[in-house]
Amino acid sequence: NPDGSLRRNVDAALAVMIASVELFLGTVKAAHPGGEITRLDSTSFERAFSSAVGSIKSGWEIAQTDLNRLLQKRVSDLVGKLRLSLTLLGGLVGLSILLAVMTHRHIVSSLRHLEGVVAKVRESKTPDLASDQETKDEFTSLTVAFNEMLAELAAAREREIADQARTAQQTLLTTMGQMAA
Repeated sequence: NPDGSLRRNVDAALAVMIASVELFLGTVKAAHPGGEITRLDSTSFERAFSSAVGSIKSGWEIAQTDLNRLLQKRVSDLVGKLRLSLTLLGGLVGLSILLAVMTHRHIVSSLRHLEGVVAKVRESKTPDLASDQETKDEFTSLTVAFNEMLAELAAAREREIADQARTAQQTLLTTMGQMAA
């Protein structure tokens, strides 16, 4: 850990534990120098053993407590970072949805306008209607192409009407010429 408190607390507990174990081992060595038990003072032996076991338990509890504290701090930090990440992600998702809705509305409104013009042309059977919607996006080129198509249809219709009129006039003149002859 960054502040070193774990090392300080555990090192102190381990030092006491090691000293108690060494005292116990010293008592055991004193009881049998050279491998044979010469004098056994059970009271000092039990006292040294109890002290060693107590210091081991105490050292273990201190280490476990400090490790639990450190683990809880790290988990708490990670949970905080996770919450921040989730909040930012939620905000980005919200902005993405808002952008998608705005884009959808823009596209749909432009297409509905063009659809309305197409419906009017279909109902009136005249291609003289043009779309007057001015935008600065892809729909501008679509609207321009649609208006050009309507202009070409209108010109073709006028040529067709003129051709029909000429044909009717020629037919009339031919019929009148045959009747006069």
